[in-house]
Amino acid sequence: MSEKSSQESEFQEPVKLEQLRTRYLELQQELDILKQKFDDGFSEGIFGYISEDLAGEFTNKWLERIKKNTELLKNADELGIKIFGDNLEKQDKLSFQKYSKEYTISFNSKSTHVESSSVMGFCEPGGKIELKESHPSQREQLFYFVKNAKLHPTVAALVHELIHAYHQDINLDMDKELGELQAYVNGIVEVLPFNSIEDTTERISKYYGFSKDRVTSIISNILFLYSRGKGTKEVADILRNTNPTLQGDWLLEEFHIKLIMESEGISQEEKGEMIKLYLLGNQIERAKAQNIFLEVFYDWMKE
Repeated sequence: MSEKSSQESEFQEPVKLEQLRTRYLELQQELDILKQKFDDGFSEGIFGYISEDLAGEFTNKWLERIKKNTELLKNADELGIKIFGDNLEKQDKLSFQKYSKEYTISFNSKSTHVESSSVMGFCEPGGKIELKESHPSQREQLFYFVKNAKLHPTVAALVHELIHAYHQDINLDMDKELGELQAYVNGIVEVLPFNSIEDTTERISKYYGFSKDRVTSIISNILFLYSRGKGTKEVADILRNTNPTLQGDWLLEEFHIKLIMESEGISQEEKGEMIKLYLLGNQIERAKAQNIFLEVFYDWMKE
C-alpha cells in the first residue's frame, strides 16, 4: 500500500504539542523496527550476486516497487530529475521551461574515488553543469544507497546543481542564501546533507560565509514548508519568485511562514515538532527503500 505522506493527512487541522510528540515516538518506534529488520537481512555479500550487467534490470525492479510503496522518488519525479540511472548526464525529462534544453551535464572521467565531503559541482546559468567526480555506475549508486540510506555523493551533487538550474530557469538573480540552502535542503531522498540542522548550519555558514542565524532560519522554514505537504517544486517556486532586491529570508518568513502558522494556529514549539516529524518521516521512507531492496533481492533470486 502506498503511504501517502502521513504529514499531509495529519497536519490538515491545528494540532497540539502533545499529539505531535506522541506521534514522534510512534514514528521512532517504526523506524527502529525497520532498521533492525534491515540489519538482520542485509550483508554486503548480497551484491556479489548483482553484476554490473544485471544492475540496471535489478535497479528498475527496485525503483518500480519503491514508487508503489513509498514517496521517496516523488519530488525527483515531479521535477523530472533522474536518479539511480546509468546515463545521468541525459536529464531529458526536466520540468523546466526556458533554459533546460541548453544545459549540458558532464562528469569528471579522470576521478575514480569519491569522498562525500569533497564532491562539488558547478551550474552555469543556461549553459552547463559540471560534476567534480566521475559518473558512478548503477551498481555503485544502488550499493551506496542501500548501505547508507543516502544518494551516492556524486548524484547528490548533481541534484544540488539541478535545483540551482530550476531556480535559474525563472530567476537568474536568485537570492543566494535561499538558492544555496534549498539546493542543499532539497527534499530529494535525503533532506539534510549532514546529520542535523545544527551541523548543516555550521558547515554551510562556514563554507559560504552566511550568517548562522539566517541559515538556521531559512533551513527551518524550508523544512516547515515540506512538513506542511509542499513538495520540492512548490517550495522552489516560492523561493525563485522571491524579489532578489529584498531580504529573502525576511520575505519567506513574513509572507509564507507566518501566514501558515497564523491561519492554522501553530505555535513556535509546534513548528519545531513538525520539522522533527518531517525529518523522521524522511528517514522512514529511506529505511523502507532499504527493506524493499531485500524484498526485491529475494524475489529476484527465486526467478
